[in-house]
Parts: sequence; C-alpha cells; structure tokens
Amino acid sequence: MILGDGAALPVATKSVDFVVASQVLHHLDAELAIQWIAELDRVARRAVVIADLHRTRLAMAALWAVSFPLRLHPTTRHDGVLSLRRGYSVPEFEALVWAAGIRARVRRRPISRVVALWAPTGA
Repeated sequence: MILGDGAALPVATKSVDFVVASQVLHHLDAELAIQWIAELDRVARRAVVIADLHRTRLAMAALWAVSFPLRLHPTTRHDGVLSLRRGYSVPEFEALVWAAGIRARVRRRPISRVVALWAPTGA
C-alpha cells in the first residue's frame, strides 16, 4: 500500500498503467482538484479515468426519498445529499479537466455520474 498526497503522488512519472479516481474530487476545492487531475495524468502510462457525482436536483431528491425505505442513517442521508450538491455539471467538470491541461471530454453516465477518460499526455 502507498499512502500519499493526491496532488504529489510518491510514484514515478508514467509508472502506473491505469489510474482511476472515483467519487473523490467533489470533496476538494477547485484548485486542489485541478492539481489532482494533473498529478493523475503525470503518473499514468495508459489511461486515466476520473468519475464523480453529477449534480442534479432529481438525484438529490431521489436519494432523499430512497433513504427512508432503505433505512439509511440520518447522517448517511445528509452526507449523500450534500455530496450530490457538491457534485459537478458536465461543463464544470470539463473546466477542471481543461484547467489541468487535459483535453478530455466529460460525459454523463447513469446513476448521476460524470466521467472523464483519456490517454495521458506524453503517453
């Protein structure tokens, strides 16, 4: 196991075949998210996949509604809705990726997700 800062990973450039980051960027401020994206690109040799939450009112309402029959703890319900609220629209997520110097397209995916997939720069 390697423990490190996502903005300064303790691994060599192009030393990881595939880099996947899922459901983490919405926890970071924009500047740090951009640093993470650039760093993930730096260490990847073949592909980078970053997935996060797509912010919609429908997703927030649906999570709230299903949390009751699923008997989710109130803290889990609150955190889930808050995470969706901190998620991204496609243009916002794409702007972060582009600000990191990556020209990847961001696409919507099922169950309130946005995904960017690209071959790393210099690969």
